[in-house]
Amino acid sequence: MSKSFNLNLDKEIGLNENSIKANIVKHIKLTDSEWDIFFSLLDNKTYNKGEFVLKPGEVCNFHGFILSGFLRTYFLDKKEHEINLVFHTEDWWFADIASFVSEAPSKLNIVAMEDTVVFIISRENLEILFEKIPKFERFFRILNQRTFAALMGRYIDEIATPAKDRYFKFIEMRPTILNRVSLQHIASFLGMTKEYLSKIRSDK
Repeated sequence: MSKSFNLNLDKEIGLNENSIKANIVKHIKLTDSEWDIFFSLLDNKTYNKGEFVLKPGEVCNFHGFILSGFLRTYFLDKKEHEINLVFHTEDWWFADIASFVSEAPSKLNIVAMEDTVVFIISRENLEILFEKIPKFERFFRILNQRTFAALMGRYIDEIATPAKDRYFKFIEMRPTILNRVSLQHIASFLGMTKEYLSKIRSDK
């Protein structure tokens, strides 16, 4: 379900506004009038636990920012096993970049692992944003570059880093994930079986 964003909503929305502002000002500075334009182009959406944000075959025509909750991006291999690519938590941007850029059907699933509240900006509104506030092109370029760098780093780690080290690096960087997702999903994300991950944890 969804509802249009309104700057006069309750205190919770005010906190959400501050959350996304803090994320953006790390990279670009905006005037009050530019913030007004930005927020006027957003939708505020809520996804229930288990609800899909994106399914294979759909074109990703948006970028999203998580205000509260947890999303998981995955695809199915030839044996219909779920292969996790990204765990998105609060203060994360998300999209299927490949589908968004090419306007081709997605091969990915994005599903809510908890009740999740997000800001969404559509493709059409993003183009309006770039036209009215060109500095946002730089902001989204930085996001896309960081996404590519993270995926490349993960690919290299899976080849060059022992599984045990990958696990300890993961929990050091994202310790709260352990309380929010099953070992099966973590094992899939790290490229190992659940049984092997359990052995690493028991050895520790």
